[in-house]
Amino acid sequence: MEDQSAESNYPRPDRLENLRTLRVANLDGSFATAFATLIGGGFIVGYIKTVAPGKGADLWIGLITSLPGFLGLIQIPGAIWGRSFPNYKGFIRIPAFIWRMLHIPIAILPLLALTADIKLGIILGCVSLAAAIINIVNPIYNDWLAEMIPGNSRGVFFANRNALMVAVGASVGLLGGYIVKKFQDIGMTSQGYSAVFSFAVVCAFTSWFFFSQMHDIPRAEPVKQNVKEAIKAFAVPFSDKDFRRVLLFLSIFIWGQAMAGNLWAAFAFESLKFNQLQLQFCAIMHAAGNISMSKLWGYLADKYGNKPLLMVGGFGMLLSPLAWLLARDTPGDQATTFNLVLLISSHFLMGANWSSVAICQFNLLLSTAKPSNRATYIGAGLATQSFISGVAPMVGAILLAEGRGFFTGFLAYHAVFWTTIGIRMIALFFLAPIREEGSTSIRETIRALKGVTPQGMRAMKRYTESDSAIKRESAIEKIAGQKLSLATSEMIDALHDPSPRVRRQAAAALGRLGDPAAVPELLHQLELHPDLVEEETVHALGEIGDMSAIPELTKLLQSPIPLLRRASLRAIAKIPGAAKSEEAIQSLIASAEDTRDPDLRRSALQALRYLDVPNIASTVSHALQDRHPSVRIAAAEASAELEIADTADACRASLALYDDEACAEVAYALGVNGNLDDVPRILAVAQTCVSMITRRRCLLGLARIYGVEKSLYKALMSSGMERDKLLISFLTVSGKKSRAATKALEAHSREDEDTAVRELNLGKDAEALTLFHVEELFVLAACIYADRMNKRAAKGKE
Repeated sequence: MEDQSAESNYPRPDRLENLRTLRVANLDGSFATAFATLIGGGFIVGYIKTVAPGKGADLWIGLITSLPGFLGLIQIPGAIWGRSFPNYKGFIRIPAFIWRMLHIPIAILPLLALTADIKLGIILGCVSLAAAIINIVNPIYNDWLAEMIPGNSRGVFFANRNALMVAVGASVGLLGGYIVKKFQDIGMTSQGYSAVFSFAVVCAFTSWFFFSQMHDIPRAEPVKQNVKEAIKAFAVPFSDKDFRRVLLFLSIFIWGQAMAGNLWAAFAFESLKFNQLQLQFCAIMHAAGNISMSKLWGYLADKYGNKPLLMVGGFGMLLSPLAWLLARDTPGDQATTFNLVLLISSHFLMGANWSSVAICQFNLLLSTAKPSNRATYIGAGLATQSFISGVAPMVGAILLAEGRGFFTGFLAYHAVFWTTIGIRMIALFFLAPIREEGSTSIRETIRALKGVTPQGMRAMKRYTESDSAIKRESAIEKIAGQKLSLATSEMIDALHDPSPRVRRQAAAALGRLGDPAAVPELLHQLELHPDLVEEETVHALGEIGDMSAIPELTKLLQSPIPLLRRASLRAIAKIPGAAKSEEAIQSLIASAEDTRDPDLRRSALQALRYLDVPNIASTVSHALQDRHPSVRIAAAEASAELEIADTADACRASLALYDDEACAEVAYALGVNGNLDDVPRILAVAQTCVSMITRRRCLLGLARIYGVEKSLYKALMSSGMERDKLLISFLTVSGKKSRAATKALEAHSREDEDTAVRELNLGKDAEALTLFHVEELFVLAACIYADRMNKRAAKGKE
């Protein structure tokens, strides 16, 4: 094999030149699509049905669909031959021109007085020869495009290209259908088809004009091969185990798509009595669905890979034929309203789903092909697809023809459609083993798709189109509000935005989205841009909860910026498993014992509490003596929530030292960890409280000692008549109220709380309750009374 790397006469264009060429390529593709739409598909089927009505049309439709597909095998030698050329356009030019010329006879044919067999034979010959010629250069044209498009942008490019070509195809299809319908109305059907086919030829040469404007590029390593080497090259893609899986899947998947081939249109004409214009309305709706979703599918393909999206689109392909199967047989000459509404409307969904398949099945071929031998791989893939596209419609046509011997024509079509669904289902099982580098799992992709909402996508669009930091910030906020996880990469990119407000909002959004993929970039900000770190960046690491963030977060505890130190503590506290990190715990304890920064100390105590860290009695006890109320509150919360019994003495000492609002929380902690001897201390604090919040906190501490915290909490959260009913139920045991309970309720109704408490006679261990005047103390006393009476009643039953 001779590798040639000689300088080409074509200078390698820059990216801007490639972009211009790709734009022209889209115009070439658009007019080529218009050409293929008007001289193929429903129009050629309609003309065949006109020339050879009835059963005879089935096999002709199958042949004209199948033989060009068989000739797709020529793409493999074409790819090998094309690789020997030093450029792309020079190899493609002449075959592309001949391909267009070969369709001119089809435009003239409807006007000639020939027999049906001769006309159909000429169509078959022209279409087959044209297919053979264009298939020689087809893989090289695709290789040319792939060479100009960055790998991470192919999904978006082909999505836009697909949307444009679909729009053009649908528009000219509608126009063609209108032309045929008008000619049919005046009894000149053949002339109508001739006009449409002639318009197709005009589009073909318009496409040729734009093709000629495309800028050629040199092939990096043209390879000339002899016959033996060519045969070996021919076998390379088929000997690649991973690529064989792709070919096997595509073979079955394409079979499921191609088997019905043009029979959908034939079914519409024959059984549903659609005319060309009505069928083209279906095409318009299909195109509208396709266009509406193309950009999204392209974006998702670049982001998540082609394999998972093909699985999603493949399931949609299982459902696509159902609308055709639900359509009703039409005995008359006009299509029914039911069938028209059903099929025209459902084609929007079919098109929306098909756009994912159209984009991803070719991109899967590109992404799994070896870059060094891409043209041969593309040729092998497209040839395999073309071969299947040739065999499958022929089998479908034979199945339909044979089915007519057992069923009506309507049910014979149904048999083909159900077979198609079965084959499509089988194909999905062969997609699973394929390995595509860089693609995410199917489960993760579906999870992301489930989170897609119209509001989220609108916010995403506003983000990409925003022309100011304020608009971008607003869009990011809405993206985060919609939990649009597929926007993670854009939010990561926004961390490098020159506007601080955008960076802050992007970091906050990443925290809300919770995607671990953002952790490396967030850590990058902490490591390499410490002076630019925002509080939101630190919070985001905590929200995502990845253990790998702990080392950098602990380093941040030494930051000279207090806000970042506190944010770091809160972030560590939110990370599941941080309690198992010795580095994190020691840093938290050191911060909790640092008396120089009360806010840092408070945050550290809160973090220790969140993480349920054991053996911190000494740290909490020291903090309970701090002169700052906020620190003592945090320490008391940790003491109570973690039930650190060894902090009881520190709580008692704190209550003796201080008299402020923090004492209520300390009193509650004492209630959790203390004993009955602490009841007077807690009552003394409650009596001095001027806030309902702090007084009730003290009462709950007392309730904890007496074991009635839940019932007291419920009572305190009630008011008015609801509380009165609750108190009556507390003081009613076995359906009866004792004399003491009755007197207590009477005193309570007179708002004589002290007398009400004394009347309950709760015993010596609760005697202290009668010595202090505390609002709502009777509610606690009622809870204690109810608990004791219920226990006594239960014991009596035993």
